Amino acid sequence: MNGESVQTEPCAHDYVVYTHFDYSKLSLDADTVDIDTGTIILSATVRNTGDRAGVEIPQLYVRDKLASMVRPVKELKGFGRVALEPGQAARISFSLPVDMLNFTSYEGARIVEPGDFELMLGASSSNIKLRTLARATGTVRKLPRNWRMESRFTAQPF
Repeated sequence: MNGESVQTEPCAHDYVVYTHFDYSKLSLDADTVDIDTGTIILSATVRNTGDRAGVEIPQLYVRDKLASMVRPVKELKGFGRVALEPGQAARISFSLPVDMLNFTSYEGARIVEPGDFELMLGASSSNIKLRTLARATGTVRKLPRNWRMESRFTAQPF
């Protein structure tokens, strides 16, 4: 590196990061979604605040605030990749079908329960940058075999 000193920080899986990213302006398209057909749409701004170009992998985690059985504290529900030059920002969005809030009931069926879900956005499960709540409304729903099981990620640099 030509005798140049570079400040680095460890991140997931022992990779080294040569720049820094800031997360801000978290928003939801709607605070409540229908348990039968809803999709949670979460957006935020990610900015490269460092001196070097870099790639960030924003990750979306979910926590069911009150379920009928014990649930994980964080479940990874989506992730994406955004390459940014120094000072550049992007508006990122995740589309998360309510079906992905499901779990297997004591009876062995995949179900979605109404209630509050904490949405956590960050660089890793141990580096959460932003949080918000969304509410699924309706009654407990048993999922069909063809349930919506994929989230979507988009990034629009500006």
